[in-house]
Amino acid sequence: MRLTYAKVSNYRNIDGITVTFNPDCNYIIGENNLGKSNFLSLLDTVFSGGRGFDEKDFADSTKPIEVELDIKLLPSEWGIFGDTFSPGDASL
Repeated sequence: MRLTYAKVSNYRNIDGITVTFNPDCNYIIGENNLGKSNFLSLLDTVFSGGRGFDEKDFADSTKPIEVELDIKLLPSEWGIFGDTFSPGDASL
């Protein structure tokens, strides 16, 4: 399973970003306080079932945290989840 796309709003210091991942390899680099660690923390929260967001995770507590992800399944993973996610492409 590979993460191919992420769109995040209202999470800590991350608001309105879109990231498209390379299928082979990705690096997260940048100056301090840009949100690199926060982005990784967000992915950990989303993919570690059972853990939710804390009050400190909301940049603006009056708005929801919005996370949109596209995940591509490897051919060996097709059918494991009981259904395809995308009617047009069994790998998405």
